[in-house]
Amino acid sequence: MTLLLLCNRFPPAVDGVGDYTFNLAKALSRAGVRVHIICRTQNLIDSIEGVSVYPVVESWNNKAGRDILELLPKIKPDWVGIQYVPTGFQRRGMPLGLPGLVGALKKRGCRVFTMFHEVKVRKHGIRSCLTGSIQHRIAQALCRYSDKTITSIELYARLLGTYQEQTAIIPVGPNAFPEPADLAEQQEFQSPAAFEGWPVLCTFGDRDLRSLLVAVQQLLPDFPDLRLIICGKNRTQADRQQFPFAIPTGYLMPAEIRACLKAGDLFILPDPVSPGGYGGSSNKSGSLAAAFAAGLPILGTRGNLNNALLKHGKNIFLVDRPNAGMLKTAIKTLLEQPELRKALGMAGRTLYSNHLAWQVLADRYLHVLNNHDTGT
Repeated sequence: MTLLLLCNRFPPAVDGVGDYTFNLAKALSRAGVRVHIICRTQNLIDSIEGVSVYPVVESWNNKAGRDILELLPKIKPDWVGIQYVPTGFQRRGMPLGLPGLVGALKKRGCRVFTMFHEVKVRKHGIRSCLTGSIQHRIAQALCRYSDKTITSIELYARLLGTYQEQTAIIPVGPNAFPEPADLAEQQEFQSPAAFEGWPVLCTFGDRDLRSLLVAVQQLLPDFPDLRLIICGKNRTQADRQQFPFAIPTGYLMPAEIRACLKAGDLFILPDPVSPGGYGGSSNKSGSLAAAFAAGLPILGTRGNLNNALLKHGKNIFLVDRPNAGMLKTAIKTLLEQPELRKALGMAGRTLYSNHLAWQVLADRYLHVLNNHDTGT
């Protein structure tokens, strides 16, 4: 099979969908698929053995369509896959021309699938509602033109409305974050071996980090040696005077991320949840998949993004809206129950092996593309 994937940016550019495309392409190539990728123009491109990358798109406009169509005779794809997130194909999240590109690909005889990494924004306010309505129409048009549709969680499939039944659900695997580190932004980071014997919490990025810092601070009377590793670059500053237990790492290589996760006793992903219940932890997150891969017990949040693979008390521990009080109570519960943490970690590792490993996901893609099955 020859597969052409379209995405916006590609590693080493920092882009979650680009990271996803990189890892998927690598796994598909190992499975014997000839993979080609077309993305935005950029100075550096991470290479993958057996994968061809064409950074030819200056902007996702009519010219982009012409550039892609000109490469088709050279690539001769059996399938073209759109790695779709609205803001990836138009800065304001309204890529009105993308369905037309898919239609042009169909006229050239290509079979097309769309992977919906997002469907539409769901926020309050007139502007957000209008944007969401336009994005929903674009998504419907992409479904109508596509031979196959895929997404990562059940909620996104439901948002596709009448196309839900034809949509396969394939969760997201662990993503690396290959962002070049700015020397001025690197933090002094202790080796994970230095934490041996201390209770160690891990988190990734900016997900309600302020509430998590306050929660850990309130736990210090009971756990004076508690440490919090904040993996990766983040916008929220963890002041070392106010929060001396916090260890911001700055940019890490994938091997260093794995080392930090392996050093941890508990991984915390306080994904935001709106007052109406929108949000929460889900298998559209590469960070969540990385924690499962490390066999860490995971504390996440409950919301309508939660999907069928996540089972509270079995392979993940979920709390409601992640304020400091709720996080403190949940962390204390888990730290005081090592057997529960061990059971959650083992079940999470099994979940990763069965559903989230990249080779498993590549096989799932091939099953969907080679068959009529679109079930979960």
